[in-house]
Amino acid sequence: MNHHPLGPSVANYEIANARISGFSTFLGGISFIALVLSINILSGRLRDSSTIELAAGTLVFLLLLTAMILFLSSTVTLVAVYTDAERDAASSVRLARTFIGAGAVLMFWAAGALMLVVFWPSVESGAYAAAAVVGSLVFLRLRTLLGRRS
Repeated sequence: MNHHPLGPSVANYEIANARISGFSTFLGGISFIALVLSINILSGRLRDSSTIELAAGTLVFLLLLTAMILFLSSTVTLVAVYTDAERDAASSVRLARTFIGAGAVLMFWAAGALMLVVFWPSVESGAYAAAAVVGSLVFLRLRTLLGRRS
């Protein structure tokens, strides 16, 4: 029998916190690497970029930076359960999952914006950007479907 001072279900949330914290930290690292690589790609471009390329490049940077902040915020949210006795573990896990989901969508969008920059002006640039947006919508739909089953 589980004799945890905060109740019997806390052990499950401790395992979930540890796993989600590790996963969100990993995704934050991936976001950082993608940010550095996109800066490298964008800084290697010719300076006479079109308005669409400049906007897409700026969007890539902002989306990846925001995704990184969301991933790290999810980790902070989960760690706060252990430092704030009044914080509910279940709501913290849900909030962290929301942060991770939003960060993943932003990474899809950043990839689409980066494809606009890399392959502009071509039909492929629009197709790749559209695929990234559709990919984020598929991700959200699958996440919703899987969330209802658990």
